[in-house]
Amino acid sequence: MKKGIMTAVLISIFSMAVLAGTEETYFQGGKGADTTRKEVMKELNLSQDQKDKIKVLTEETKTKIKDLSGQNLSREDFIDGMKNIKEEQRAELNTILNEKQQKIVASKMNSMEKRKADFEKNLNLTEEQKSQINSIRDDYYQKMQDVKNQGLTEKQQKDEMKRLFMEETKERDKILTDKQKAFLKSTMNKMR
Repeated sequence: MKKGIMTAVLISIFSMAVLAGTEETYFQGGKGADTTRKEVMKELNLSQDQKDKIKVLTEETKTKIKDLSGQNLSREDFIDGMKNIKEEQRAELNTILNEKQQKIVASKMNSMEKRKADFEKNLNLTEEQKSQINSIRDDYYQKMQDVKNQGLTEKQQKDEMKRLFMEETKERDKILTDKQKAFLKSTMNKMR
């Protein structure tokens, strides 16, 4: 996911801190993340000082992700780099939030982990399907990396990334059973 588009898709403080990179958000392209982020922000009842600090943290995180995205990394190294950024962000976030707010965020993260486990269980991918999906992801990650080196404008890059993401989705969906496709469609509809 993204550079102009990769950066846009990967970022949102709570899509990283609360909606930590699940299969569900990968398959659904992060649908529902903005709504969930807004709900969490409201529930946290942040002070203006906290909002200001989180805004700075979000911008710093965007910069780190943009810098990471600009490197010519393997998909595995990119994922490891994202995990490191996410861990740093969570640690910094905990210095901004009070104990009660930290518990709310932890609860949301635990809830997401449960949803992720339920999603993976219900999707019921075979080991062969997982291997095929990882291969497709690796192939398209490399294609997206190549787009960054073509000297395209930001809009052209974004359009090409979107095209590749849609193409990747179609390729991935070819290896899913009808039951798995129906489950994904149902899940997407619930997230809208």
